[in-house]
Amino acid sequence: APNLDELWRSVEVVKVNSHTVRFTLRGPFAPFLDYTTIGILPAHLLAEVPAESLPNDPFNQRPVGTGLFQLEEVSAEHALLKGNPLFYGPKPYLNKIEFRFYPNHESVLSAYELGEVQGISRVLPEDLPKVKGHSGLKLFSARLTGYTLIFLNLKDPAVPFFQEKLVRQALIYAIDRQKLVDRVLKGQGLVAHSPILPETWACDNAVEKYEYNPELAKTLLIRAGWHNPTHLSAKRGEISGQDDEGVREKAGVRLAFTLLTDDDPLHVELAEEIARQWEALGVKAMLRTISSGLVREFLYPRKFEAVLIDLELHGDPDPYPLWHSTQTNGEGQNYAGFVSYEVDKLIEEARCTTDSEKRAELYHRFQEIFADEVPSLLLYYPIYTYAVDEKVKGVQLGP
Repeated sequence: APNLDELWRSVEVVKVNSHTVRFTLRGPFAPFLDYTTIGILPAHLLAEVPAESLPNDPFNQRPVGTGLFQLEEVSAEHALLKGNPLFYGPKPYLNKIEFRFYPNHESVLSAYELGEVQGISRVLPEDLPKVKGHSGLKLFSARLTGYTLIFLNLKDPAVPFFQEKLVRQALIYAIDRQKLVDRVLKGQGLVAHSPILPETWACDNAVEKYEYNPELAKTLLIRAGWHNPTHLSAKRGEISGQDDEGVREKAGVRLAFTLLTDDDPLHVELAEEIARQWEALGVKAMLRTISSGLVREFLYPRKFEAVLIDLELHGDPDPYPLWHSTQTNGEGQNYAGFVSYEVDKLIEEARCTTDSEKRAELYHRFQEIFADEVPSLLLYYPIYTYAVDEKVKGVQLGP
């Protein structure tokens, strides 16, 4: 998340009346309205509450809201909502809604088959064939506001080749991302070409696509001086270069690195498939899997060479947290260590104007540079699929 503490300390907040609050900023800041939607926990109520105790804390058990429904009961097994009698708009069609929680996806499917639930909040790619086999279930899909990528650590001296643009371009050309979407995700994703979400006002649809091209990837590595090792042919008694075997080398450095991922089975399968595709290019990616709860311990101190993760983005397309050079250290989220002063200037200018056309122009140039530099490897935009019993009518997904 953005540095909210730093932001709010620079904002003057004044209560105008019982229904109005005025925010005064030190200067223009286009993403501000989006930042106001990020939930903040109140320190005066929760500062002394351990994180593991938050689910059962009274603050969490009695949420404050103004929506159609209000929480009546919650436990580890379920949450029961009832109509909010104080809701300002039309009354809901339903009197109650119950959410049931299960330990795994197998239990969720069983619950539907037993008639315990009428909907499934998330269908995993591997479960799609089984879910589609239920004629009474309808699927509703929406693209999530984020993307999955491989961060390359551009500042790690142990992997100096990541600083070479041709190597980075070769790595992305060598990944058959459509195959990943089709076979691993079972269609639950769209190949990602930009760090700004598609179908938004800031996205440049004309940006370089890097379609799968292993031969071009090989050409780029050779142009950059990365060749397969030579082997002594005992049979012919001569040195012969091998095109498709062995790990490429340059000046005694092998094109090999560790690819980190969490223990999510989907991420592991993705990493394994990508490593296989790179191996055909003469690039060695050694997989290391860690608990998902430990990922931050590697990200913040930049203790990784390459890492496959999901990123969740906010409504405003501002790329400052992820790609501005000031965010390359500490808790900044520019985990790749990408530094481009032209990109910095573009991002800063876009933050200081509320003219959407001007911002789009600046972001288009940012995307052009990103596509050329390939500071990290964009994989796909994930798709989230709900399954709802056909008896439930009027189902709509929000934008």
